[in-house]
Amino acid sequence: MSYVVEEDSTLSSFLEKKFTKKQVKQYLKNREVFVNGQIQTHYNFLVKEKDEITLVKRLENDILLLYEDKDILIVDKPYHMLTIADLKRKNTLYTSLSSYVKKQNIKNKIYIVHRLDQETAGIMVFAKNSDIKEKLQQNWNEVTREYQALVHGKVKENDTLHFHLKENRAMQVYATKKDQYTKEAITEYTRLCFKKNISFVNITIKTGRKHQIRVSFKEIGCPILGDTKYGKKDGCKHLYLYASKLEFIHPRTGKMLTFIKPIPDDFIPFT
Repeated sequence: MSYVVEEDSTLSSFLEKKFTKKQVKQYLKNREVFVNGQIQTHYNFLVKEKDEITLVKRLENDILLLYEDKDILIVDKPYHMLTIADLKRKNTLYTSLSSYVKKQNIKNKIYIVHRLDQETAGIMVFAKNSDIKEKLQQNWNEVTREYQALVHGKVKENDTLHFHLKENRAMQVYATKKDQYTKEAITEYTRLCFKKNISFVNITIKTGRKHQIRVSFKEIGCPILGDTKYGKKDGCKHLYLYASKLEFIHPRTGKMLTFIKPIPDDFIPFT
């Protein structure tokens, strides 16, 4: 749920026109209130005219539920969380969301439409039935996916990175000459800011290859901050790559849905 502030007031005063005082305190305690895209927990925080206030639902494992209808779930995936289980770990985004929908009805299911790397955070869509999953995947090339990242060094103001990728037995992806086994990877970016020898970039991917963004920026000598696999040890606690925008046509309603989430707070000193 999103609201636009019509006149200056405190956050609590604005929300208590729509919810009970007890509900407002609970929303703030659970860190489920965003003001202009940033989490706000202070009861008497001052909001100004035209500020945007968004309420989300925080599920288990710190997963933010951004949108839900009878066909889809839109969530903000946390860093360091697998999308689906591997042989070692079963506590994943999929299992958490499956548990959530089954609390509503034990027969409910969810379906994976796409994935994000374990190290990457950001917006993802899940389907609630196989028909919607298939329709989304069939039209996936028409989906707009944008990322924002912090990369080492000063990159060009904008560029298109075009590589052919291959994966070795150690599951390391690398760029090489084109052959019958490589996969084409096209990544467009715009530099938004440059501070402290760090470039803040907005990225649009034209292909969806494994580790595409990470390998592409490594290849131009500007790896993503916190990328211990393709970059360097820089002391960062996580990979500074965030899936910030997802836009697609709803398979059932035909309406264009746009989901945009501002970067995490720890990006801000570099922007």
